[in-house]
Amino acid sequence: MIGKLIVMWIAKRGIAGLIVDCAIRDGGSVHKMSSPVDAARVNPRGRYRDGPGEINVPVSCGGIVVRLGDILVRDADGVVAIDPGEAPAILERAKAAVAKERGTHRRHQKQSMGSDVGRQGPKGGGLRIHPRLKRQQFSYSDHT
Repeated sequence: MIGKLIVMWIAKRGIAGLIVDCAIRDGGSVHKMSSPVDAARVNPRGRYRDGPGEINVPVSCGGIVVRLGDILVRDADGVVAIDPGEAPAILERAKAAVAKERGTHRRHQKQSMGSDVGRQGPKGGGLRIHPRLKRQQFSYSDHT
């Protein structure tokens, strides 16, 4: 468990943020501080200092394994751990995904989204069911 004093300590040492799979204390104060903190929960109780623990070993945090040296990337949706050796390839894939998503967003902004969405074929510009979903017998239903 960590609290306001530890977050102040890490901020003074230039650490950009903290991601912990445990509870934090002083939640209101911690979330107002300059270093972002992502924690599993908030707990008003104090911590103990003589418990078990290890330093510089892989840990499981939020369902993923984080290893020493991993690059941690955080946004509003969560956190990912990236092996530094894989970072250049992941960055290129991420750039391509962002470019594709921007193109899709622009196309959606141009389309008319009326009540006939889903009834039009691929050339008509409406929503289409992905072939993988069709194979699983998903279908579009208009309940208007």
